[in-house]
Amino acid sequence: MNINRLGQRAKAEEALVRLAKERPGDPEAQGILGRVYKDIWRSTWSAKESEAERQLEGIRNAAPAVLAIKSYNFALRQNLASFYNGVNVVSLLSLLNHLADATKRRRVATPVGDLSDLPVIVRIAATSKLEDPGEVVWAKSTLGELSLATGKDAEEALAFYEDAIADPSLTYFNVKSMLEQVELFTQLGFQHSAADPVRELLMQSCEKLGHPRSQFPRVFVASGHMIDHPDRPQPRFPRNKENAVRAEIARYLDTWKINKEDLALCSGARGADILFADECLAHGAIVRLLLSLPEPEFIEEWVRLPQGDGNWVERFRVLLQKCDAVAYQDQRLGDPPSREEVFARNNLWTLNAARVQGGQTGRGLYALLVWDKNPAGDGIGGTSDFARRVAQLGADYRIINPTKINP
Repeated sequence: MNINRLGQRAKAEEALVRLAKERPGDPEAQGILGRVYKDIWRSTWSAKESEAERQLEGIRNAAPAVLAIKSYNFALRQNLASFYNGVNVVSLLSLLNHLADATKRRRVATPVGDLSDLPVIVRIAATSKLEDPGEVVWAKSTLGELSLATGKDAEEALAFYEDAIADPSLTYFNVKSMLEQVELFTQLGFQHSAADPVRELLMQSCEKLGHPRSQFPRVFVASGHMIDHPDRPQPRFPRNKENAVRAEIARYLDTWKINKEDLALCSGARGADILFADECLAHGAIVRLLLSLPEPEFIEEWVRLPQGDGNWVERFRVLLQKCDAVAYQDQRLGDPPSREEVFARNNLWTLNAARVQGGQTGRGLYALLVWDKNPAGDGIGGTSDFARRVAQLGADYRIINPTKINP
């Protein structure tokens, strides 16, 4: 999705097609692939100046839209409760039929057929989530879009969207996502009388919320090895190197002149993370923790050592109290596809949060890596993965190798 949003459509398509093949029957992969195809289709006509030109280019270049329908439909059939996949099938089919009629061309053949049953399935699935706090906003916007796509009730569509954007937890990006979908209708001249008021409503909401700008002049992130477990066969961060590593962290932060205007992000594991967070706090920076697991699991897996060696649990709990905020991956991002992907996803979460908060293009983004430079030593989601990603972002980063410094 990130690659797609950066405009690299072919690369995103390649990655998702590969993923879909690796996970046959996975509705999430197919649904995201559908989004990429939909964006590819949109890019073929959205720059045209007149509505008639957009309509003609939209029907001429219908192939990506058909692929999107195929992917969304596959995802829906795997999980009939996935109303967000279903409404995309209904909307895209309706748009293609509208374009054929508007341009007096033959209707495009799709793998779905008619629209007789799909709206009913989508409506039931979305309605069932109206009492679910985590789904209610998207359920309401889906029901609004469904009303637009089927052309049944303009007032009902507007009412659903009004209810959706009334949620106090809604963000600019939530509303922007709804607006982009409605603009498929308005740009292609579909259901103008119903879609135009909804578009105006969502535009006003985006303006009111305001696009979030960088909140901090600089953002500092860290990743690195934990203090070694006593029975670790190959040392990476021995306990007797703790003070030396802390001193190196402090030295780099001094060099960068980190201060109270800056934000620091990391996980809270023993070793590199806690040392980094403590030093950032000592320098006056705002520190936020992004935890990969719920707190009890996180402590057992990433903080505690046998016999309380190093008092890391106590140090972690003190850190929780001192930080500006603590966020948990499962609460912010939902359950991961697999346990193995929790840690790689935390790396992406940390870096994306850093970019949103200030380090948009690498400028303003700083990273400290406590790492023995072994690229295969910690696998996916480890420090080597983090190092590769910060380098790609153009961050100013430094590596502290515990195996190479004197205690």
